[in-house]
Amino acid sequence: MPRRKKDFTESLSKNIITTFAMPTSSEDDISDHEKDLLGSSEKRTAKVPETVKSTQASQPKGVGGVEAVEDLIRQIEEYNFAPELAEFLKQKLQFLTSIFIKKSRDIRLAVREDILNNVITPIIEKFRNRETIHLTTIYDLQARPVGIEERTYQAKIRSCEEAIDKLKAQLQVANADLATLNKDLSATAKGLLESTKEVKDIIKKSKPSFSDVLQMRPPPSATQVPYVNKRSEHVVLLRPKSQGTSSEENRKAVETALVCRNSAARVNRISKVSNGGIIIEAPTAADFDALKTEFGCIPNIENRFSVTEPKRRRPQVIILGLDNSVDKDRLVTGLAAKNHFLCDTRNKPLFEVNFPIKGRRTTNWVISIDPVCYKRLFTEQGVYFEFSRYRYDNFFSIKQCKHCRLFGHTTKWCPRAKEVLCPNCGMDHSASDCKRISCVNCVSSNQRYRTNLDIFHDPFDRKVCECFMKQKENLVRMTDYGPTPTPSN
Repeated sequence: MPRRKKDFTESLSKNIITTFAMPTSSEDDISDHEKDLLGSSEKRTAKVPETVKSTQASQPKGVGGVEAVEDLIRQIEEYNFAPELAEFLKQKLQFLTSIFIKKSRDIRLAVREDILNNVITPIIEKFRNRETIHLTTIYDLQARPVGIEERTYQAKIRSCEEAIDKLKAQLQVANADLATLNKDLSATAKGLLESTKEVKDIIKKSKPSFSDVLQMRPPPSATQVPYVNKRSEHVVLLRPKSQGTSSEENRKAVETALVCRNSAARVNRISKVSNGGIIIEAPTAADFDALKTEFGCIPNIENRFSVTEPKRRRPQVIILGLDNSVDKDRLVTGLAAKNHFLCDTRNKPLFEVNFPIKGRRTTNWVISIDPVCYKRLFTEQGVYFEFSRYRYDNFFSIKQCKHCRLFGHTTKWCPRAKEVLCPNCGMDHSASDCKRISCVNCVSSNQRYRTNLDIFHDPFDRKVCECFMKQKENLVRMTDYGPTPTPSN
């Protein structure tokens, strides 16, 4: 107990004892009310501590106020006082009890009860209330400068326990996720095992026989249809005998000669070709014969040009998906043996193998077919080679340089092979300076012929490029696809 609190208690007790030293009075001065109170106090039978009993053993019983003091002593034992304070209060109350017993006649009963009720009991209640309310705070203040290290360790332990609880919760969540993943993995593994079994069963199945191959039909293709001639058969080609003249100059010279002769031959159109040549197309055979006769009668044209009938190219077909081990001779022999309509009456092939297009697993072969059997080929379901049937389609051999992106030549014969061109658009700048992909062919067409073609596409995009479409149309016009069937009336 703090020293100040103990000194205060001792001084308070001394003042109370001094107050009890009052003038003596005779027994006759006791009132009837006090006698009744004295008699009632003798009837109490509560327990008294051993120290009190030993003090009262030699004293006469029935003294008023002693029982009330004994009740206070019992209450002090029940209160949660500090041990030193409780012992101190007990000693002082026992001393007060001995005074009441020794001077019972000097101190009246009413005075003793008044002292107990108004002085002693409020003081003890005050101590009790103060002790019970502020006891924890006092103990904490006493232990604070002493147990700082222990409290620090206790705080660390509590924080560690919280961290452990948090990690346990995270571990439970992770275990739940792991259980879900294990289930998904098991299901996936079962699916893979089933797929593996199915693949093995498919591999174990026997390969199709030759009759099964013959009965199989390849899926129809949207472009697997024969082309028809889009160019008139009444065409004459004029090529200059000397170099240095353009097609435009030669065209004007021919038109001037025909006008001067006042020729009656009709002409559909006059087209330009390479090396200054021109092509004149007549609508009918009679006009075509008249036109050739006129050219033979004009010395200027006969001496300046060589007049011939242009030969049309044979149509080309590509055969898809042959094995990489097949060579040219083996392909010619196999096609002639299994496709009899590709040979004439003397069993001579009506086709010519041009070149292969090799891939990683298979090779596509391009062949030229005689116009006589071209349309017959597209009535078949496929071409047969050895023990298999293969798909085929039309092929258009349009030359396009991979260096400058222009049509009409290949990379081997590119006139700008030594120049550094943009790999995106073929223009004369570096790839880093190329802001937007554009087609050099469509740009050139817009500049030279004042067309309005879309230029913002890749030069090799054959589905969008309009210049490629024109090249394809020209190639189809120059190809002989056989006699065109006349419509029946």
